[in-house]
Amino acid sequence: MPDDMLTDLPHDLTGDQLLLLRTIAGPFLERGIWPTWDYVQRFLDGRDADAETTLRALPKVGANNRTYGFVQPFSLGLSGLDRIRLTIAASRVLPEFAMVVGEPFVAAMPHLINAYLSARPDPDGAAKPTMTSEELLRAVPRMKGALLDEFVKFAHSEPGLNIDGSSTAADGTTWSFGLTRTVLRFRGVGTVEEYVTKQCAFAAEWAAETLPAAPFPRRDTELAVEPYIEPGLLEDLEEAGAGTQWNLDKLMGLTRELNAAVAARHPYTCQALIRAILDNVPPAFGQKTFGGVVSSHSWSTDADKSRAKLLAENRFTANDAMHRQMNNDRSLIGMGDVPPRAQLQAVLRELLLVLRLTTTPRPGAATK
Repeated sequence: MPDDMLTDLPHDLTGDQLLLLRTIAGPFLERGIWPTWDYVQRFLDGRDADAETTLRALPKVGANNRTYGFVQPFSLGLSGLDRIRLTIAASRVLPEFAMVVGEPFVAAMPHLINAYLSARPDPDGAAKPTMTSEELLRAVPRMKGALLDEFVKFAHSEPGLNIDGSSTAADGTTWSFGLTRTVLRFRGVGTVEEYVTKQCAFAAEWAAETLPAAPFPRRDTELAVEPYIEPGLLEDLEEAGAGTQWNLDKLMGLTRELNAAVAARHPYTCQALIRAILDNVPPAFGQKTFGGVVSSHSWSTDADKSRAKLLAENRFTANDAMHRQMNNDRSLIGMGDVPPRAQLQAVLRELLLVLRLTTTPRPGAATK
């Protein structure tokens, strides 16, 4: 783990950082709504503080797309109407937020754990423990109002928790969600401080999975750059595509251009090409979007599905690389932001398997 990567969130923030968090928390504590980014910017403008600079300087535990901080994950290109939300970690530095949000949220943990453990095991299937808003309100009476309404969204943004789907009644008054064994990570947690420390430890461990291994000592001669996508895989894809209804000409062009862009170390081109590839392949999987491929396709292995999910999460970085307009800040996009090659190769290997199961050639395709 890099020496400069935070493994815990600090208890002391700058005056501007505290002002930013209080500005975000205020409308939620007073009216039960999260403020728009335009509201936050204008509020800080009036106090001679820059909201965007302060937001990006907030401490975070972790690295890449696997981080945990005081603010819920946000797009790098925030618009004025985007809503910005705090995490439970903000309770560490905002006592008023801890009292209304953090403490009731943490008080719910033992009840989530009990509900998970109380589900009867099924030798012929999988138990599906759930929690409803009515059950949670009975267990934690102060879990009411905006916090009860937003509980599922809070749970979604806390990296150590992984809820199994959720549903809301048509009138929006009640909800339910599935529990997973991730709630057991919070056994024995009784305070906000203990909870945030646990989440930080998980986030650091989670992020470490994506960090490169320590490099071998450099040789005197420069090593050749390994192709981002293996040429053999591209040849197999082209051959398999010739026997299906799909024309892979564009995909082949995009992947070969991506190999060239990585070798030339052009990070913006790499981000754009990877995004184009992910937007190109869904029809072969019977989906309209890559998000649908990740969630609905029956992947060969859980590892490959996890790699595809990480690629989908990289969409924010690709958006930033392609759509951020010029301003006074330095660009922060570099080759280190290009997803690891194993992620895209996992998707292309899965595509190869799908193509090989397709036996109907496209009109005019060459046969071998």
